[in-house]
Order: sequence, then structure tokens, then C-alpha cells
Amino acid sequence: MKSAHTSGRERRRGQHGSAVMEFALIMFPFFALIFGIMSIAYMIFLNGVLQSAVRAGCRWAITFNRGTYDGIACSSEQDACIKAVVEDNAFGFLSGTNSQYIVINYYPPFSLNTPITAASLPITSTDPNYPNVTYMNQTNNVIQVTVTGYPAVWLAPFPGFLNQQAFTLYASASDVLEGYGVDTTTGALYTGPPTAGPPY
Repeated sequence: MKSAHTSGRERRRGQHGSAVMEFALIMFPFFALIFGIMSIAYMIFLNGVLQSAVRAGCRWAITFNRGTYDGIACSSEQDACIKAVVEDNAFGFLSGTNSQYIVINYYPPFSLNTPITAASLPITSTDPNYPNVTYMNQTNNVIQVTVTGYPAVWLAPFPGFLNQQAFTLYASASDVLEGYGVDTTTGALYTGPPTAGPPY
């Protein structure tokens, strides 16, 4: 016959085993929930970073900056300068090969559905309020700076559980190209088109 002391020990041992089992059963969904919340927060943060970066690139683009940026001659490589501005405002998320997700398009003000290409120039204006488009970054054209198809994944720590699921993020900013810039030496307006290298 078992003593009361022995029975108490067995009960405690059984309770301890149940607690371990309950912890094991709860641990997986608990950590999945925690990492799911972290992943959602990460996605929101990353989307905000990308949106802020394209806005910065778009703001820089509409001013026709003719100087240099990160050692790039912007008067002949405008798109390269715009991309550099976007990269510098993206906290490293768009550096290196990730710069391929940055897309820059120009649109005539009277036709915002089809971006301008070298083959489509010149474009005859269909609106009497605007002249014909003879170069991409012409005043009154619309520039669109976009991050397209940026891959992002969940931060789940469990193999095969959400961490294989990739998402694509998008961010876009657009604005109307402003008038010609002012010469910093003479204070005079530039009279020629703000060329930025072919095919602009």
C-alpha cells in the first residue's frame, strides 16, 4: 500500500510532466504569433522607408539639378542621380543589386498612360495648352519614381512556416517637372533644355 507521501510525489511528477507538455504545445503558436507581429511591423516599416525614398528621389528630380551627386554628373546622367538619391534615402534596402527595383518614367502632360521612350519622340501635343514633347525631361512633363516588386519575407523562425512566403512591395511618387534651373554663378535662368544625356 502506497503512503500518502509517495502518492503526493507521483502527483507532483505527473503535474510537472503535464506542464512540460502544455508548454511544448503552446510554444509553437506563441512564437509564431510573436514573429508574425514582428513581421507585420517590419513590412509596414519597410513600405514606409521605400515610399519616403521614392518621394525624395522625385523631389530631387523635378529641380533639374545640374551639379553632381555622389560623384555622378547629373547634367548627363539624370536618371543615375535620381536612383542614387533614392538609394541614399532607403537605409540600405535599395543598395547594390536591389537598385534594379528602382524604375523612372517620364510622361507627357497630355497623355499619362504611356511612358515616353526614345522611339516615341517627338510626341505631338493633343492639348493646345502644352507644346510638343521633344525630350523626356521637358518642363511640364510628369516624372514617376517607383520601387517595383521589392521582395520581402516573413521573419518566422520555423522551417517551412511562412518564412518561405515572399511578398512584393511597391512604392511610387510622381510630380510635374519644374522650369529651368538658375545658374548659381550668374543668377540667370538656363535657356536651353535641361538635358540629362540620351535619350532625354
